[in-house]
Amino acid sequence: KVTAEFEGMRRIRIALGEYRRVMPRTLLIAGGRTRRPTRAVVDILGNLLPSVRQHVLPTAGHMSPFTHCDEILRLVVEHVDAG
Repeated sequence: KVTAEFEGMRRIRIALGEYRRVMPRTLLIAGGRTRRPTRAVVDILGNLLPSVRQHVLPTAGHMSPFTHCDEILRLVVEHVDAG
């Protein structure tokens, strides 16, 4: 599965600058202990998207939606309510 995900990302033919045209408010959540390639994607998008809020869960790893579900849910609800 992981190999397929990275292969899929490799095939994306969208120039990074095109992401600046994504207008909806966006919430990016990353685990402080996640894998570097995954974190790099979040960091790059965080610098490109015009209306983005980033949040890092310091003790979370790659599977934070499962290991830190209460925190993730709180952040998503706050994001939706703010909109």
